[in-house]
Amino acid sequence: MIENRLAVRAVAQIAAEAARDASPDLKIAGVVPGSRETSYVEILVNVEGWDDDDRQITVGVFRNAGAAALRQQIYNHLQRLIHEHSAN
Repeated sequence: MIENRLAVRAVAQIAAEAARDASPDLKIAGVVPGSRETSYVEILVNVEGWDDDDRQITVGVFRNAGAAALRQQIYNHLQRLIHEHSAN
């Protein structure tokens, strides 16, 4: 088991905060953990107002960072995805 990793529930709460700050159109649909040997998780995010094909995005992160660092990483990733989508 990997030490010092955040619980999946904590990651979901942190992701919800980051999504709320990034855009009111983002809602966390879930967090999917990787294998037991890794701290990697994928965060599923639903985006209101995007086409059906693009409505759900994923953010892959490692949950062994501290809560503040993880929140900033998720926020930055979401901002980048929103910017890339609006540029297309």
